Amino acid sequence: MRTLLLCVSLLALAGCALSQGVPQRAVETNGAGCGELSSSPVFVVLEEPYLGARPVKDGELSFGIFTEHIFLRRKGSLSELCDTINELTGLPIAIEPTAFDKSKSRETHINYQGTLKGLLDLLGSRFGLTWEPNVSGGVIFASTAVRTFTISATPGRITYNSNISNQSKGQTSQTSTTDLSLDVWKDIEGSIKSMLSPEGSVAANQAAGAVTVRDTAISLHRISKFVNEINERLSRQIVLLITILSWGSDSTDRGLVTPQMFFENPDAKAGNIPVRWREKDEVSVGIVDGKLKNCAVLLQALQSVDQTAWIRSWAAIVTNNYPLSIQDIKRQTYLHHGKTTQLIPGEIVTGSALTVIPHILENRRVVLQYTVNLSNLDELTEFSSGEFKIQLPKVSTWSFSQRVMLKLGQTVIVAKSRQRVAEKNTSGGLSGRDFIVIISTASGDV
Repeated sequence: MRTLLLCVSLLALAGCALSQGVPQRAVETNGAGCGELSSSPVFVVLEEPYLGARPVKDGELSFGIFTEHIFLRRKGSLSELCDTINELTGLPIAIEPTAFDKSKSRETHINYQGTLKGLLDLLGSRFGLTWEPNVSGGVIFASTAVRTFTISATPGRITYNSNISNQSKGQTSQTSTTDLSLDVWKDIEGSIKSMLSPEGSVAANQAAGAVTVRDTAISLHRISKFVNEINERLSRQIVLLITILSWGSDSTDRGLVTPQMFFENPDAKAGNIPVRWREKDEVSVGIVDGKLKNCAVLLQALQSVDQTAWIRSWAAIVTNNYPLSIQDIKRQTYLHHGKTTQLIPGEIVTGSALTVIPHILENRRVVLQYTVNLSNLDELTEFSSGEFKIQLPKVSTWSFSQRVMLKLGQTVIVAKSRQRVAEKNTSGGLSGRDFIVIISTASGDV
């Protein structure tokens, strides 16, 4: 009953309105508009951040008015051309005082058809200026702009020193020294300074991992290209597999070493690595294309030759020009000095220590600079004189430093043999040979 009365009341009101001269079409139009308003949401959520009244997507000017096409054919100063663009598009354009002074006496002829962003870029290049959106919803031309570049480098400075020497008291010595000092941030900042215009400045922030530059558009473009190239080089990385093998042989003239011993493919070629050693102690190097055998398989094969055979293997991901240092050492205490009332211990450190510095190039090439130090306790004898007693350690060492260039997937083998001297209780001749082989494999994409 209430619904019927309501309908009758509405009809009565409508009849009164119509009787007062309001056109029926206007009523219908207004009613449709009210329907649309009532069905529309109260507010709309946009995912993009806003610059004034226009959304900005990740700092890119690929939205709204900047993507609109515009045709402009005119000659004039920057101020005149900006006024024309404002009349055509309604976009507010401001000019920084310094930029205005630089451009007011210059004119250029524009014959352009494309997006508004492209036209603004063209004006900036013609007058040597930069432009960017401002908070008022328009854009501003300036003589310089600020850009912050992310650098793909860790904070700090890298220093490395390696010294290999056979110096002993009273004898002629030979010493090889390798020094490395890398300050990526200082080098990058210095390179950017050399590319700045007289108006430019640069500041590095290692904690933030960035370099901030203020300069002209031309200089910023050049610096941006440089930073991208440097980041690409600093971001290169490879997988480095290093294996050290040691074993002995009772034979004095045959090392029983072939490339096929280490690699799965039977056609592996190792350059000048000899199959046998007939001379005195030797060191030989070769580069091999092939897949290395499993360490467990290698160890089993070596132990069939010598029960004291051992293998150490490391794998790491290394980045360009950053040293990889590995130590596998053993500390042993011995009697350095002793008498009836006092014992003074000493310490012997033996094992393996190596440092590899990869310099990763284009075309899947890498230069490996590595230093290896190997030491072993051969003997620990006791010596006494009256009430004094000491122990005399006999340690053999092998150290070398080398630089070699590889293609990714290749392996460098460094092999060394050493004549083994017979024990004191034998006839004193040679009793065989000891062998050390270092295998380095570089793989991965750069």
